[in-house]
Amino acid sequence: MTSSSPTSTPLKPKVTAHPLSPSPSPPSRGLVDKHDADFEKVLTFIAETEENVALEDRSLIDFDIVFQPTTSPHLSVLVEHRDAEWYLAHNALLKHAYDAEMTVRNQANAASLELRNIELDMQRARIREVVQRRTARAHQLVGLRLRARISMLESMAKMRNFG
Repeated sequence: MTSSSPTSTPLKPKVTAHPLSPSPSPPSRGLVDKHDADFEKVLTFIAETEENVALEDRSLIDFDIVFQPTTSPHLSVLVEHRDAEWYLAHNALLKHAYDAEMTVRNQANAASLELRNIELDMQRARIREVVQRRTARAHQLVGLRLRARISMLESMAKMRNFG
């Protein structure tokens, strides 16, 4: 960057978020040389500042572009954290929404599991019923075969006795 005065030095601030502090953290300022300060450089500064802030805190940053008096050779970009009260309320809402979603998911999973258990019980009952019917039929057939065999043996014995 070129500068209109030899003592001015552009700054790249590192923004440290303190969202849980009782009062808003003091704003940090980044200075961009007014002679080189086009819109692209301001956007670049804002993007670099966002990169230095933890991902979960990015929504807590407001950017204000402040043009200083003409005596200053710099364009000032003000980076300011929203107040802690907003952050706490926002987090409370997010936690409430997350808890509600997890409750609904857990209830849906429990209902699904209960339904699956009922279906399995019904399948077991049907299988038990089929096994009992087939077992009864098999016993019946074995009994019929045994009676037929006994009857045939009795007939053969009578024929020998009379023959």
